[in-house]
Amino acid sequence: MLSAKPNWLYALVGYIGVEAILIAAAVGWVAVYSYGLHPGESAAYYEAYAQDASQIVALVVGVPLFFLTGRLFRRMISDRARATIVTLVAVNVVVTLALLIMMKEDRGYHWALALINWLVQLSAGWLGTERISQVKSP
Repeated sequence: MLSAKPNWLYALVGYIGVEAILIAAAVGWVAVYSYGLHPGESAAYYEAYAQDASQIVALVVGVPLFFLTGRLFRRMISDRARATIVTLVAVNVVVTLALLIMMKEDRGYHWALALINWLVQLSAGWLGTERISQVKSP
């Protein structure tokens, strides 16, 4: 149960930071793909590829990123870390929903991956806020 109130400043700043890293990772992957792995296609081809690949990149990069963000929240605002990471993921869900609704095409692929991303991001962030027990050496 979330008894603490979220720190909205940390949630919003965390969201902006996480989103910037995810966008940079997606752009970086599309650059590697377009220049190194599959060069010579039209710009429209790479734009379509970027739309399809961005959710996969967000999944792969998002797991450690949300875990580390949860860990950072645990260190900085320990009593409010869990509520804040849930708020960060909720902000991400709202923004992603708006983008999915604005898409020209209705593709179940994007919706399914978005749902998987939200669940994985919430799980990774939640685990990041867990306390690490101290192991005492004899």
